[in-house]
Amino acid sequence: MERKSIMESNNPTLSRVLNEDLQTEKRQELITEIEDSISDIRSEECRVMCYIAKRSMNADDVKAFEDMLQSVDSPEVLYLFINSPGGDPETALRVIEMCRERSSHFRAVVPDMAKSAATQVCLGTEEIAMGYNSELGPIDPQIPFRGEWTAAYTIKEGLELIETRAKEKPEVPTQVYQAIAQHYDPALLRRAEKAINYIEDMATEIAGNMFNDDDEATDCVEELLELNPHGKSINIEQAENMGLNIFDLRDHEDLWSKIWELYIRSDTIMDEHGREKLWETKDHTISTGGDG
Repeated sequence: MERKSIMESNNPTLSRVLNEDLQTEKRQELITEIEDSISDIRSEECRVMCYIAKRSMNADDVKAFEDMLQSVDSPEVLYLFINSPGGDPETALRVIEMCRERSSHFRAVVPDMAKSAATQVCLGTEEIAMGYNSELGPIDPQIPFRGEWTAAYTIKEGLELIETRAKEKPEVPTQVYQAIAQHYDPALLRRAEKAINYIEDMATEIAGNMFNDDDEATDCVEELLELNPHGKSINIEQAENMGLNIFDLRDHEDLWSKIWELYIRSDTIMDEHGREKLWETKDHTISTGGDG
């Protein structure tokens, strides 16, 4: 199928949206249109639930997810429209379990980015819908290190690098390596290894709906864990090469345009009011943070 570039449009989404009075009703209307488009394309009834976040996913999000899941009334097919920088892996696991419990088929739609814990949520679905701008990210866990959150793999690899260099260059005084290694105490290394093992086990288990073969799931999870740096982008082609089950929205221009417009409208209104998170279905809206 020949793909038409979205840049050919004479009425770009962002400029149009910025010059409109954005209303909740219009976003909910778009959600309805997206549900109808998916139903037409795939010959299935579905519901769409949106989660747009500018801040990390955390346990406080669970209440809003539950409210939104009640509003979609246990659909046969649930699409989670997710855009998030990541966050708490435990919350990601709870979201997956909640969505699976309330639907027969759980799938994800990524309009722009679903990183870290949000990538874990996508792993817990049957399929990830991605388009031109969509990107996933590594799932390596973050742990506190010297006053900042640092990728556990970075800490582990830092120590491994010191050990390797010490073996390769024995002529360098031992004190040099000891001075570097003192920042990586054994307890820190144990925390890093435990965090990595936990995420690897959890991600491999939740990916069971995405992969038919356990070995394929393990290979994909290991690749997602070892990618550096933590903010690395994984586009649609790379996601497919990892074996992830991808619904290519570039083959459905009208549907992608609706998804992109919904994301732009949501992101714009959040910026306008300083909101941090937005949950929405075609019937209900919840937002947190900001000036009301």
